[in-house]
Amino acid sequence: MSVGPGFAERFVDFELESGEIVKRPIYNVIYDVILYTCSRAEQFLFLIAPELTKYAITPKDRRCLRNIQFLRHEVRGIIDAKKVDSKGGNTLVDALLQEPLYKNDYQRIEDDIITFFFAGALTIQASTSNLIMYSISNPRVRAKMLTEIDALMEMCKDNVKEKLTIQAAEDTLIYTRLAYMESLRIEPPASLSTI
Repeated sequence: MSVGPGFAERFVDFELESGEIVKRPIYNVIYDVILYTCSRAEQFLFLIAPELTKYAITPKDRRCLRNIQFLRHEVRGIIDAKKVDSKGGNTLVDALLQEPLYKNDYQRIEDDIITFFFAGALTIQASTSNLIMYSISNPRVRAKMLTEIDALMEMCKDNVKEKLTIQAAEDTLIYTRLAYMESLRIEPPASLSTI
């Protein structure tokens, strides 16, 4: 289930340190905002007075808050468009709009859309890094994975654009998929909350 068609390709207003507003991919904005929000917990002021974390004290805090508002505005637009065109699709937004727990709680829907998108991106990033690390430290596993990858690339070499499909990868990379799942089992990505 995806957030919605084209969600990852969306661009959102983003305020740079200079104060200039630029358009950035939504996934970059989500990542930057959450990274900054998490880093605030390590700032000395918030270590001695954690109750202050809910306030935008510094210029960076206020800029982050404006960027969160830009992000929420974009996500709210996606939700509003789905409400108007509610043909019962199969995206995350459709599912949340139909779920009684979320009924008319649009801030909660915004929160969960941002969380699902960020968590999905982190899961892929962390699990892929872990798979590479484990395969480097285990030559037998690496050799089996490379054999499968080489076979797939050999099969597609005369027309990679058309032959390198998800189905071809699923049919060929059986051991690699199992190794990926094992890396997820050994070290699952940490769960995160939204902004």
